[in-house]
Amino acid sequence: MARRKVSFLTRFAKKVTILERGEHLGTIQVLQGKVAEPPQIEVRLSRAVEEFESNSHVSGVAVKNLKSGQVEQLHPDGVLVFIGLYYDSYVLKKAIGLDRSRFIYINKTLQTSGPGIFAVGDVRECSTKQIASDAGEGATADLMIR
Repeated sequence: MARRKVSFLTRFAKKVTILERGEHLGTIQVLQGKVAEPPQIEVRLSRAVEEFESNSHVSGVAVKNLKSGQVEQLHPDGVLVFIGLYYDSYVLKKAIGLDRSRFIYINKTLQTSGPGIFAVGDVRECSTKQIASDAGEGATADLMIR
């Protein structure tokens, strides 16, 4: 499934940057061969998101190099968070509202308390934790953004 998601993103984005905390794509091995194919995919290893910045939309992402300790600012047009089997929404704490269990508060249109920031899937409050629901929520968020 991860392989299809990366291929899908490259249809719409001029550039896709994948940040991985580890020194290789070990947790998503299926991606290793796939990310080498499209030239618009950049993989940055040993990186961690420190903070999301938002105004009316995501305006920046502070990314820390885990080896050097240096923090750089990225300014993407959009952000897709794929955390794997375990999530850590704590990095979002300054940009959006979280409940005690670190699930993301949303409104009826899946928008968070951060302007222009939407949450879908398992990380949002009251999620059904079902792939079919997550896919539908993703489609709904896409319509709300437009």
